[in-house]
Amino acid sequence: MAYVTGKHSTYYGPSMTFLRAGSVCNENVTVLWIEGSYYFIEYNISGGLKKRAYVKSNAIPSPGAIPSKTWRTTCDRYILSEGDVYTCQASSYSSHNTRGKKICTIAKGTRVTYFSTEKPNGWAFIEFEYLNMQKVRGYYWAGYMGSSKPYLSTDDFRSYKQYDYIPAGYPMAGYSLSQGFNDKTTRRKGHLGYDIIGGTEAGAIHKGTVVDIRTQYSQHDGVGKAVVLEHEINGEIFYSNYLHLRSIGVEKGDIVYKNQRVGTIGDTGSEPAVHLHLAVYTDHPLIIISGYCSGGKFHPYTFEKTCKISTYTLNKYPLYFYGSTERDYEKKYPRCKGLRYYDPYGVISTEARLISEYRNTLM
Repeated sequence: MAYVTGKHSTYYGPSMTFLRAGSVCNENVTVLWIEGSYYFIEYNISGGLKKRAYVKSNAIPSPGAIPSKTWRTTCDRYILSEGDVYTCQASSYSSHNTRGKKICTIAKGTRVTYFSTEKPNGWAFIEFEYLNMQKVRGYYWAGYMGSSKPYLSTDDFRSYKQYDYIPAGYPMAGYSLSQGFNDKTTRRKGHLGYDIIGGTEAGAIHKGTVVDIRTQYSQHDGVGKAVVLEHEINGEIFYSNYLHLRSIGVEKGDIVYKNQRVGTIGDTGSEPAVHLHLAVYTDHPLIIISGYCSGGKFHPYTFEKTCKISTYTLNKYPLYFYGSTERDYEKKYPRCKGLRYYDPYGVISTEARLISEYRNTLM
């Protein structure tokens, strides 16, 4: 047992470039190892949980004998199933962790660095990018990792809703949503994108080309400063649109990469609160788009009818269709102003197979 003298910041990695984990102040801790100028410590937190984090070595004047940590083997692994990352391993060999504090959720298909010499009770010690592209180290159940990237299909499609946090592995990870795609948990239905809050930078959802920029706007146009990117995944071409930006950090024709900053999140266009409206659609790179498309009293736009939709499809994607009737032949498809809209991270999480399946099913 060692003692932290005074108050010191802790991090999810052995430098201040990693995500800040919090702080410790005049507290008894267990020093597990030293890595460079940082100690990796374990200590008690509220709820009877344990937390592990890195702290500068000068925080503990008398640490006693401490083993140094040299990673003999590190390798790349892929997350096979979306799940939670914890500050420490479970108390027994089990995928159910009630001992450690949850750090975040990590998405299926995310590439991580695995420190293979540290796997207590079957929990792998991994490193990955999270909030504002800062790195995090934490523990993840090793049985949910593999050496090959998993096949991403529409079975992996999950639509994120109000109050959800964006998982690690996705652009703008760690930000939260004030409204999701067709978010039926909110008062205003038929939302054609994500309203993202909790961060400052708008990051590109995938590698793409800047095809349109809007810098001039009316304070009441509902769009504000905006950027449109064109993407291609598995032969599918689609567009991502970033609205209400405070400033724009790219120029037309620029090639941008996943999570690269395209602008800062703002409230231009007479929006009542700072947020990013992120929309994904096909058919045309328009920049002035609808935020909603439901035909309700709050939204002037209506959906176009589609062909018959099978009960199987309705059951598989119950939140993807608009309307409240039980009839499956006049359900509304998210199409508005000549564009077909898709759940933004649904497209990314399925590597655009969501677009292919809906086109083949509904056209």
